[in-house]
Amino acid sequence: MKIYKKMNHFLMLFLIVFLCIVGTGGSIVLAAASVTIVNMTSQDQFSLQQTNVIAGATVQWVNLDSDAHTATTDTTNLVSGGPDSDVLFPKGLKHGQTYEWVVPVTAAPGTTWYYHCRFHGSSGNGRSLGSGMAGSITVINAALPDIKANGQDGPITVSSNSPISVTIGLTGVNQAGTLADWWIVASTPLGFISWGYPAGWTTGLISTFQIQLVNFLPIEMFNGSLPVGNYTFFFGVDTTPDNALNQPLYYDFVQIHVE
Repeated sequence: MKIYKKMNHFLMLFLIVFLCIVGTGGSIVLAAASVTIVNMTSQDQFSLQQTNVIAGATVQWVNLDSDAHTATTDTTNLVSGGPDSDVLFPKGLKHGQTYEWVVPVTAAPGTTWYYHCRFHGSSGNGRSLGSGMAGSITVINAALPDIKANGQDGPITVSSNSPISVTIGLTGVNQAGTLADWWIVASTPLGFISWGYPAGWTTGLISTFQIQLVNFLPIEMFNGSLPVGNYTFFFGVDTTPDNALNQPLYYDFVQIHVE
């Protein structure tokens, strides 16, 4: 499709501008079931070790090891109310068991709970990770991706010879530098395509790149016409940086009907 060549130039320009921003220092659709998974591994580690979440999100620990593990809040934390799997699993989580903890909805961005496995780790000083099997949970603001077509949140209807301008922007990032997976995806009459750096557009769902979050004003990522059909452009970020589509996922989309 012609859309491939038309959009590559604008996305390369976007990446150059974005990297310059980092070097110097629609409406959001937030998945309702925001769950972040932390695995307890056979290496006596939490993976993810340092987890960023929004207030009200759920953190789920899964024991993948044959040994028992816990998620025990450090008693030295500066704030109370952290995770404590000992309440439900006083002997620790056995292989395959899970424990869930909901981040308080009133938690302010920047709030951090440190925790450890009481069998394979120890508490820190309330300001840093403890030793051995230890982890942390930090509250961040919800990132607010924005994508528009011809300056509108959509849906819009245009003719096949009419120009279309698609812009993306990101606000609400209170912790610039947080690593995240970025996603630029389009649903087209031929299926899903994704733009990944440096390969460009390809079929299926792949991440654009894995780089730091940063606020930026809207920048044009496409300007041209499209063949007849229905299109949906997505722009999103997820703060589980593993090049897979995960929660928590923050995204926006705009629908375009070309006739």
